[in-house]
Amino acid sequence: MISDGRSEGAPDGGSAGVRGGGSGGVPEDVSADVYGGGSDGGSGGGSDGTSYAGGTARPWLAADARGWRAAGPRAAWVRPTLPAVVLVVAVFAAVLMSPDPTCTPQAPCGEEWVDKTGTMLFLPHLVCLFFLPELAVLTAPLLLLYLARPGQWEGGAGEKVAAAVVVAALCWGWLVVAQRLRARRRQRALIAEAAGGVTASAPMPDGIEPGQRGLFRRVAGLLMCAVGAALIVTVVVQDRSDDRTARVAVARDVPVVAYNPDDYLLTVRMPDGSRHRFDVDGDYRDVGTVTVLLHGDWVRLAGEPYPDDLSHFLRQAGGMALVGLGIASALSGQLARRRVLALRRGPVPVLRARARTRADGFTEIYGADGLGSEAVLHYEPFPHARSGVHDVILYGALSEDGTLVLTSAESGPAAKPSVEVSLSPIRGGPAVDHGDAGSTAGRREAGHRQAAEIDVQRALGTVVAAAGPVRWHAGPVARCVGAVMLVTGAGAVTSAAVGDWPWSRVLWFSFVALTWFYGGWCLMTWQITADSVGLRVRGLPSSRARHIPWDAVGHARYGRGGALTITCVEADPEGSGAPGGWDGGSGAPGGWDEGSGAPGGFDEGSGSPGGPGRHRGLGGSEEISLGVVGWPFAERLLKRPGRAAVAAAEITAMIRQPGLRPGPPEHLP
Repeated sequence: MISDGRSEGAPDGGSAGVRGGGSGGVPEDVSADVYGGGSDGGSGGGSDGTSYAGGTARPWLAADARGWRAAGPRAAWVRPTLPAVVLVVAVFAAVLMSPDPTCTPQAPCGEEWVDKTGTMLFLPHLVCLFFLPELAVLTAPLLLLYLARPGQWEGGAGEKVAAAVVVAALCWGWLVVAQRLRARRRQRALIAEAAGGVTASAPMPDGIEPGQRGLFRRVAGLLMCAVGAALIVTVVVQDRSDDRTARVAVARDVPVVAYNPDDYLLTVRMPDGSRHRFDVDGDYRDVGTVTVLLHGDWVRLAGEPYPDDLSHFLRQAGGMALVGLGIASALSGQLARRRVLALRRGPVPVLRARARTRADGFTEIYGADGLGSEAVLHYEPFPHARSGVHDVILYGALSEDGTLVLTSAESGPAAKPSVEVSLSPIRGGPAVDHGDAGSTAGRREAGHRQAAEIDVQRALGTVVAAAGPVRWHAGPVARCVGAVMLVTGAGAVTSAAVGDWPWSRVLWFSFVALTWFYGGWCLMTWQITADSVGLRVRGLPSSRARHIPWDAVGHARYGRGGALTITCVEADPEGSGAPGGWDGGSGAPGGWDEGSGAPGGFDEGSGSPGGPGRHRGLGGSEEISLGVVGWPFAERLLKRPGRAAVAAAEITAMIRQPGLRPGPPEHLP
């Protein structure tokens, strides 16, 4: 049942479903009726029967908003980057300085599952340190327990110093995540205090199922755990088979021919006079004779009965890493689901504020008493709204890395408030700072955005509507550079394959060369065509063109790193001719998907195939990336915009001014 915004027996117009105090205690210099609420009722109900709190929500004053931001983790030592860097460097130093084990038939070197599990736990811990502090609080003590084992401190002085630095970095990281979680609690308490007890259940945009929040991360995490467990099972099964074979094998002492400590290769002369090479883990510098186990074609060192080749290592290490990352991903998705369900089920604090939607798609939140101060927080919303300043209602116990729901505080009997939810995690400060106000990267990003806006304004004044399609594509310079990259990449892979290199080095070099090859192909093949209906985008991972109606095009951006991205939102079914969503091969009209983004926000990176680099959001929203297609730094030096920069500016101009879009051709071929 749709609520009319009044609760029975509430002549003062209190909003139905809203709990707590009214607007008492609000300073007189902040007018309530500017937000669409007053003594004549709330701002109406949502399509699902949820009442909006426009008539009773307190304003979030600028002073309170600044206090909320100051309560966040602002100190430099609280940022996870420094302890993460120290931890990575110290772990690598400890591994490099650790002595090789001595493996003998009497004391053979086994799989060392505990040691390898502890080592691989560092990877999910680093991920959690940045994106999931709730889990990092637990992984840090587990790693400290692993380092407390006596065997970890039996090396030389260098290894002991490195291990001590690892312990210090883990303690530092634990303090960082504990402080971040404590700051979130402080921010949520300040929001509850500012709301004055006014609470409500948050509405949701049409077509969104809150229970699906974090679905991609949960499914991906379970799949990673399953794949990792399967890899570990293959290692265990092979080890048990080797144990059975070793019990019936014949032992022979054979001379050592050569030992390469750099590649860990041991060459021996077999009883039949042939030479055999082993991948080893132990130290054989002063060893002249070793014992081997023979059973038909099966050959093992008695001191190392399990294989130590690349395949065995990748299955064991990769399996444990996948299980750890899978658990982190699944827990991240579950926490994201709990956050949005808490908003929907309520009650959560409700506040009035002001919002500014930027041209680049981000929404900035300000205090309710004006835009004169700096933005308190920012996020990327769904659905993407047009630029402008709005009076809004905020739902949620806001904290950095959290989630909020925002509704417009429109007035009038026929007004229906628009609803948006944070697509990305909440970040403190203005959008240009990206969480690091005054940083060099923030200033450079702000300068790049300003230059892009100048290009858009220039395009608005120079572009005229064409009679037929308009195309943007790679120029001759980019194609030449891309061709050179393709040739050099193919040559590098061929050289690595035919050269006398260890397979581990061949695989690593091939990965780098293929990445180089991918970049060259992006430079050569990107193309965007605009016509009267919409855009046709072609690029990697497939060369198939995708059609995007104009109603579904959010904005085009040429990033500071040279990536060209088209952001799409769900089209109007009545205007696009694509019922339930926009045409583009998403395969999920009217629904929404998620990718592996930062925990706490709706993800953007599904990476699903079927067109140029797709990053799915909600309700059909996507970011279509054509890859790195230019060099903004060189273009600034030459003072000449590249073709990708021109394409982004002119497409943005056509989005803002529909009259600049190409018209239908007079004669169709």
